[in-house]
Amino acid sequence: MSQSIALTVDDFPTLKKASYQLLQIMAEQLNVDTAYIVKRDEKEMTVLSSVNVAEELIPEKYAVAYAGTYCRLTIENRNALTISDLTKDELTSELEVTKQLNLKGFLGVTMRDGDGELFGTLCVMSKSEKTFTDKDKRLVQDFADVLSNLIDYDHTNRLVESIAVPIVPVTGNISVLSLQGIMDETRSRRVSEAVLAHCAEKKTLVFIFDLSGLVISDFHFPDSLLKIPDALRIMGVKPVYSGITPDIARKRAAMEALEYSGTKTFMSLEAALRSFGLKDEAEISG
Repeated sequence: MSQSIALTVDDFPTLKKASYQLLQIMAEQLNVDTAYIVKRDEKEMTVLSSVNVAEELIPEKYAVAYAGTYCRLTIENRNALTISDLTKDELTSELEVTKQLNLKGFLGVTMRDGDGELFGTLCVMSKSEKTFTDKDKRLVQDFADVLSNLIDYDHTNRLVESIAVPIVPVTGNISVLSLQGIMDETRSRRVSEAVLAHCAEKKTLVFIFDLSGLVISDFHFPDSLLKIPDALRIMGVKPVYSGITPDIARKRAAMEALEYSGTKTFMSLEAALRSFGLKDEAEISG
């Protein structure tokens, strides 16, 4: 990929959602007990999504140090890796993960993004000894190729989200973030990460959240917007809400949430800035 961002398994919601049905189909067709996708990070492998037929064998977000994983062996093998009995094979019998999972049949293939960069592996496992055929290998590789198309999609979305947190330093110690549209869980997490990192880097003393463009439900106010100010206070930053429009003021859930948060509010961004001594237009813009 042309631009690199440190991504976790939580950064691939589309891949995760789309994978469930395909993992179920794989598990049924291959008659295995679990099918899962693992993402490779710098030092460990983490399960992004998994389907377990009868009992939870491979839980999501299960992480193992890279050196001691079947995925490492799959990647080093370059092609599909099949092992009929993990507890007896010389490559895997002494691995700690083999002792932990107590599973036997294994088939894994690599997953790569559109640029051919390694993402992780797609694997299936069974509780009993199992010999996988070339047809089985092709099936799993075909599924991996289909799902790999979504890696770039999620990566691009993440890149757009990281850019679309327009924090503006107004003065040396005051910054503003204008929030637009709907705040879902993923976007809220991005905003939180960006705001906290910005304040730490810029040594911000006052951070203003302008809500004038935010879409707020009649029955719900984004919980994340209540949590971020608490984190800022711990850092010594004063959080402020501006853009409390008549539409927001009429929403009971929003006003109750804002009052409960104890965060100072202003009708407009200009009013908030003026309260901190920025009195004319040139001073506000500069």
